[in-house]
Amino acid sequence: MGLLAKIFGILSKPGDKMSAEVTKTGRKVMKVHTSAGKHSVTQYPNGTTVKTIVNRKK
Repeated sequence: MGLLAKIFGILSKPGDKMSAEVTKTGRKVMKVHTSAGKHSVTQYPNGTTVKTIVNRKK
């Protein structure tokens, strides 16, 4: 599956958001906010990757 297909699969409902940035300190940060919850991934310059998932109660 291509990258765009994956992105559009994630962003499927009105109000869903995704952002990505590289900070001045070299961190790579990607955040996805959906109706199901929030997901974020941060990759630090030393190679460490931190993934955070927050699920909403139904």
